[in-house]
Amino acid sequence: MDLPIPFLPLPHTFDHRNSHQWIGLCKDIERWLVEDVNTSYPQWEWGRDAFWMAFIGSYPMFLDGKWHHWDPDIPLDRQFI
Repeated sequence: MDLPIPFLPLPHTFDHRNSHQWIGLCKDIERWLVEDVNTSYPQWEWGRDAFWMAFIGSYPMFLDGKWHHWDPDIPLDRQFI
Protein backbone atom coordinates (compact mmCIF):
# COMPACT_ATOMS: atom_id res chain seq x y z
CA MET A 1 0.00 0.00 0.00
CA ASP A 2 1.28 3.43 -0.93
CA LEU A 3 0.60 5.59 2.10
CA PRO A 4 1.87 9.19 2.05
CA ILE A 5 4.15 10.22 4.90
CA PRO A 6 3.31 13.90 5.35
CA PHE A 7 6.10 14.73 7.82
CA LEU A 8 8.94 13.53 5.55
CA PRO A 9 11.22 14.77 4.26
CA LEU A 10 11.97 17.05 7.17
CA PRO A 11 12.18 20.71 6.19
CA HIS A 12 15.69 22.03 5.62
CA THR A 13 15.05 24.39 8.54
CA PHE A 14 14.59 21.52 11.02
CA ASP A 15 17.05 22.01 13.87
CA HIS A 16 17.78 18.73 15.63
CA ARG A 17 19.06 20.69 18.65
CA ASN A 18 15.67 22.37 19.19
CA SER A 19 13.34 20.30 21.39
CA HIS A 20 10.32 22.35 20.25
CA GLN A 21 10.89 21.19 16.68
CA TRP A 22 11.15 17.58 17.88
CA ILE A 23 7.87 18.03 19.77
CA GLY A 24 6.17 19.27 16.59
CA LEU A 25 7.53 16.31 14.63
CA CYS A 26 6.45 13.92 17.37
CA LYS A 27 2.90 15.31 17.31
CA ASP A 28 2.78 15.08 13.50
CA ILE A 29 3.87 11.43 13.60
CA GLU A 30 1.43 10.66 16.43
CA ARG A 31 -1.46 12.22 14.48
CA TRP A 32 -0.48 10.28 11.34
CA LEU A 33 -0.29 6.98 13.20
CA VAL A 34 -3.57 7.40 15.04
CA GLU A 35 -5.62 8.95 12.23
CA ASP A 36 -4.19 7.55 8.98
CA VAL A 37 -2.35 4.27 9.49
CA ASN A 38 -4.03 0.94 10.13
CA THR A 39 -2.11 -1.16 12.65
CA SER A 40 -2.03 -4.05 10.17
CA TYR A 41 -0.03 -1.99 7.64
CA PRO A 42 3.76 -2.36 7.57
CA GLN A 43 4.00 1.44 7.89
CA TRP A 44 2.56 1.13 11.41
CA GLU A 45 5.69 -0.53 12.84
CA TRP A 46 8.01 1.87 11.04
CA GLY A 47 5.90 4.84 12.13
CA ARG A 48 5.79 3.63 15.73
CA ASP A 49 9.60 3.46 15.81
CA ALA A 50 9.82 6.91 14.18
CA PHE A 51 7.40 8.22 16.81
CA TRP A 52 9.55 6.93 19.67
CA MET A 53 12.73 8.34 18.14
CA ALA A 54 11.04 11.74 17.82
CA PHE A 55 9.59 11.39 21.32
CA ILE A 56 13.05 10.86 22.83
CA GLY A 57 14.32 13.81 20.78
CA SER A 58 11.47 15.84 22.27
CA TYR A 59 11.91 14.65 25.84
CA PRO A 60 15.49 13.43 26.33
CA MET A 61 14.84 13.06 30.07
CA PHE A 62 11.90 10.70 29.42
CA LEU A 63 11.07 8.62 32.50
CA ASP A 64 13.12 11.01 34.62
CA GLY A 65 11.25 14.25 34.00
CA LYS A 66 8.09 15.71 32.46
CA TRP A 67 6.74 14.71 29.07
CA HIS A 68 3.68 14.90 26.85
CA HIS A 69 1.22 12.05 27.35
CA TRP A 70 1.01 10.27 24.02
CA ASP A 71 -2.03 8.56 22.55
CA PRO A 72 -2.51 5.18 24.27
CA ASP A 73 -2.98 3.56 20.84
CA ILE A 74 0.81 3.85 20.46
CA PRO A 75 2.18 1.20 22.79
CA LEU A 76 5.34 1.47 24.83
CA ASP A 77 6.49 -2.05 24.07
CA ARG A 78 9.39 -1.92 21.64
CA GLN A 79 13.05 -2.71 22.14
CA PHE A 80 13.87 0.81 20.99
CA ILE A 81 12.29 2.24 24.11
